[in-house]
Amino acid sequence: MKKYLEVYKSSIMEEMQYAKGFFMNFIGTAIHIFIFFALWKFLYSSGGKEIINGYTFVQMIWYVTFTELLTSFSSSNIVRKTPTNDIANGNIAYVLNKPYSYTGYIFSRFFAESTIKGIVNLICSLFLGLILIGPLETFKFKFLLLIIITMFFACIISALIRLIISYLSFWVENSEPFQWIFKTIFLIFGVTFPLEMFPLWLQPIIRYSPIYAALSGPCKMIVNFNLNEYFKVILSQVFYITLLAIIITIEYKKGVKKVNVNGG
Repeated sequence: MKKYLEVYKSSIMEEMQYAKGFFMNFIGTAIHIFIFFALWKFLYSSGGKEIINGYTFVQMIWYVTFTELLTSFSSSNIVRKTPTNDIANGNIAYVLNKPYSYTGYIFSRFFAESTIKGIVNLICSLFLGLILIGPLETFKFKFLLLIIITMFFACIISALIRLIISYLSFWVENSEPFQWIFKTIFLIFGVTFPLEMFPLWLQPIIRYSPIYAALSGPCKMIVNFNLNEYFKVILSQVFYITLLAIIITIEYKKGVKKVNVNGG
């Protein structure tokens, strides 16, 4: 554990040098939020409704803001491109002799990047949300710690999925198309619309999918916290973290075996 902590510390120092770049990356997120703001403003005003499927306009914009915030973590190059590049150029063969787990190394760097990116993007997201729509009156500060836990688990789930896709590079030349598919699915079913906006027949499918555990569920707790629903979200997150961790362990071992068989 100590070695991963050292990787985390050194990566923090490295990421600090590029902290200004995170503000530039947030511009893209801000544009997305502005687009969703215009979309939902039109839908609420044209329908003449103050509440749509349980969400007020204020809650909807804050929901979109925080789903965009979570999505920014899953777009990390550490879990998307670093493993793919290491496998493609053969650097992964040199890592196999190192006294640490490559997956643990990647996650240590990911958490370091997320620490800096999280602080910057959270400040920017809160600032943008307050300017666009004002404070979220339904937010309950007494549940802040519980919300932080579920948001943290959500980041882990997204990172695990991204890393699983990256490890496909052991077998395919380019895993980027799969990354794009993952991003598109999460954008449609997690970011753009909350669970309640989908047809009733589709809602159970989304609710028991990683999309709800990684995006919809945690962000719903921010705009309208419900203790019973919270425990369902947490259980779903624990299940998917466990399942994805098992998948990634098996996948990596098979990938390493393939490298060894082929002589690196």
